[in-house]
Amino acid sequence: MASIIPEDDNRLDWTPPPSEDLSSPPPGLQIGAFSNPNESVWPHTLNQVSGKIPYERPYPGPPGLVLALTGLDLKSSSPRLAAAASGICSASFTANVLARKPYYSGRLSWLAIPPGDKDFLYGTVRGKENAEDLPGTLVIRPVQFQRNFPSPPKVVVWLSGVELGKYVRVSAVDIRSCGFSVRSETNDPGKTVNDAMVSWVAYPGDMPGISSGTASTEAQRPTTKPQLYNTGYIRFPEGVFKKTPRVMVGLNYLDLGSKPNSRIGVQCSNVSIFGMTWEANGWSDTIVSGAGISYFAFE
Repeated sequence: MASIIPEDDNRLDWTPPPSEDLSSPPPGLQIGAFSNPNESVWPHTLNQVSGKIPYERPYPGPPGLVLALTGLDLKSSSPRLAAAASGICSASFTANVLARKPYYSGRLSWLAIPPGDKDFLYGTVRGKENAEDLPGTLVIRPVQFQRNFPSPPKVVVWLSGVELGKYVRVSAVDIRSCGFSVRSETNDPGKTVNDAMVSWVAYPGDMPGISSGTASTEAQRPTTKPQLYNTGYIRFPEGVFKKTPRVMVGLNYLDLGSKPNSRIGVQCSNVSIFGMTWEANGWSDTIVSGAGISYFAFE
């Protein structure tokens, strides 16, 4: 005997639940790195190296990008190096390491901020704003936020471009709810920091799951005792992270002595919820009198 389905049975109208792709949250912060394809054999006959970088997860629109230099190998005759992004779209962007003259190698790190994000602000500051700016060993540029924070935020700054006079240092000072200032300096009266380029990101100071700060060789040794290999440990505040964070690191300070070639590379390793190891290493005959990093760690 054939079974009869009641008229009020709704099984034929059943709709399957949404897939994981449709129900998953939109992508948040993402980070990555870019360098010459093969630094060990890369010729110094080019003044630009570019590469297309796909995001781990595409965004609904072009994200904001913050870039930082993490390494360089320059001759004294070509001291200018800069990180730049182009072709920014929802799925990828093109990373560029640029120089006015041929150089050996350059490396950068990047942070992608979701389009329309309400927590983070970011930007780039040039030491030299116009052709009339005079060279200087100290340049302070004010930055006004596009919107005010409820209280003074945390601000992280990195070198994204250098006109290397062997020594350069950048920092965020006078941080307020409405803005802050970028301080760029050198200790060499014969050089200028006007062409330094600084990238920055600001976020609420009480935002959970984030830790940022700086570290340098100055906490470990004087500049009068240079060494090629430099390392240290950064301890994260207790309870900030419940899982191993992702970390963007970049240069904020360089003091590379007087040798013709300037070589430095920074990175972090052994990352855990408690802290991480950072390194700032030179090679060959480079003199690393001092080096410093800024870092931005998040879950």
